Amino acid sequence: MPCCDEAHGFCIVEPSPREYVALYTYNTHPSFRECPVPRDPEYVFPDEQADGVQAGMFKALCSGAVFDLAGRRRFGPAPRDLDRLPVHRKGDYLEVDLKHLICQDVGWSRLSAGPVQGTYPNHDTGLVVR
Repeated sequence: MPCCDEAHGFCIVEPSPREYVALYTYNTHPSFRECPVPRDPEYVFPDEQADGVQAGMFKALCSGAVFDLAGRRRFGPAPRDLDRLPVHRKGDYLEVDLKHLICQDVGWSRLSAGPVQGTYPNHDTGLVVR
């Protein structure tokens, strides 16, 4: 189950065992960039890749874009998957780096898109999640 921190705008998910990803929970569409994309545990979305339906997805409040539990765009006007924040394991803790945002390159082919790292100016500290 994702661990979300709305105050800092991210959710930590575990797409595979012991692999942790911090999803930046703001829309990737330029017109809705400051719009939150919260996880809704009750929201059910038809998803052919998940044998019919998937529950607990992320849904953008402004645009209606839908993202699955791994942050992949499933529906809506968002041009790419949710952005990510670097996560580092520190003993029994996970540290989320709030200084750097990892964005997917926007291209015509989603298969050719790769991560692009950049500095996100609104955060200046790391956060340790227990």
